[in-house]
Amino acid sequence: MNTFKRSFLSIIRNKKSSLSLLLILIILSFIYSGALSLKQAYTKNESNIKNKLPLTATIINNYTEQEDYLSNNPDNLVAPIKLEKYKKIGDLEYVKEYDYSEYDVIQSNKLKSQRSIADIEIEERDWTNTFLLKGVNNNKIFDIISSKITMEEGRSFSKKEIESSDNVTIVSKKFAEENNLALNEVFSLDRVFSIDDTQKEHHIGKYQIIGIFDTKKKVNEPKNDFQFEELVNNTRSSNTLYIPNKNLVSRRTVFYEEQGLEIPSEEYDAYYELKDVKYTESFRQEAENILGTKLYNVIISTDQYNSINPTFVKLKKIVDNTMILMFITSICIISLSVILLLRDRKYEFGVYLSLGEKKLKIISLIMIEILTIATVAVSISVFPSHLAAKELSYIFFNNAEEEEWTIEKETEVQQYNSLGNSVIDVEQTEENFEVSISKPKILTAYFFIIFVIIISMIIPMIYIFMINPKKLLLDR
Repeated sequence: MNTFKRSFLSIIRNKKSSLSLLLILIILSFIYSGALSLKQAYTKNESNIKNKLPLTATIINNYTEQEDYLSNNPDNLVAPIKLEKYKKIGDLEYVKEYDYSEYDVIQSNKLKSQRSIADIEIEERDWTNTFLLKGVNNNKIFDIISSKITMEEGRSFSKKEIESSDNVTIVSKKFAEENNLALNEVFSLDRVFSIDDTQKEHHIGKYQIIGIFDTKKKVNEPKNDFQFEELVNNTRSSNTLYIPNKNLVSRRTVFYEEQGLEIPSEEYDAYYELKDVKYTESFRQEAENILGTKLYNVIISTDQYNSINPTFVKLKKIVDNTMILMFITSICIISLSVILLLRDRKYEFGVYLSLGEKKLKIISLIMIEILTIATVAVSISVFPSHLAAKELSYIFFNNAEEEEWTIEKETEVQQYNSLGNSVIDVEQTEENFEVSISKPKILTAYFFIIFVIIISMIIPMIYIFMINPKKLLLDR
């Protein structure tokens, strides 16, 4: 009789032991398959969301370290990052493109700005038209590279325009519509300011519109604080005018000189587009080494996935811990169960060995029996465990407490927004989370659980090798 037939008959003959082992394996397979379904779901979800994000990075203030530094050094200021360091980071092999920007905020009486959802209740007499002038050094424009904005009309800056500080600008579609401006038109850019409660006006210059961009609006009506902040940031982008860095710095210098004020030092923010997601941590480590201080942090666009949805991170941690715990527990339980099963059949194995059967053949006989029972157990549990995992994820997300909206969370959202097309909020991650079943997932469950069983059989196999058939039969 061949090994397979003998194994099958042995399962039928030892019904009680086989059913006990089957029940144990069904329970373990149910938990394993459910955890595996959740793990595959969040891994796929994480991959899908991150693939939609631009692979970008920037350097931000480490407020905790800066507070400690200032409290210990009250006479000092936090030194800004030197432009040379930004450029050195931009030269790293992991960087595809980079840009650095100076900023200036101006108010105007002649130009109209967009109101954000946060400004609706401000009365007209109290409203000030405020604009952000954002400097550009890379003619590809980082906000276009990172998919934060898209060019609708016209062109970007030429290298000559960036280097010569010409009066050219790229404005938003809403800005152009609000101020009745079109591509290639020239408009006057003025700055309104107050000295001793007297409002004055400074003429910055006449600027030609060489390009018109549009912002990517993801939501129309905010359902939560994250979406509210997204709409506010969208309006800020509409009120942004892109001009060359040299132009911004030179025009600002003229203003401060005319007013007899101290000319501010140049302080830039840098943005980087990375080549490959595999090397993000290598980039972070080398960039931090170049900075040489803990007063600043390097953040990467993919970091926001975990910070935006703590409920999702919590589920991920629970599933990972469950799988590790179940792996260890399963090995112990299965090993013990099989050893007890073998002890009940030790005289049977003694007879086989005394008749000349090799121990390896007996081991293969046991392995076939256990794997047959395991296959049945997985087949019974895989579909119910999938449904249970789906229901569990639904309950988990729906019963999760909404995260408190703080100034720190608002700052964090704004920081990630500067990196381009960002994860909107919790809902975006949850909407993309789907516990589905497919042939590859079923096969993965089979292979994974069978792998655990094979590992669990190591100790029982040692027991087989220790059997002395002569001594066993004499003792009986």
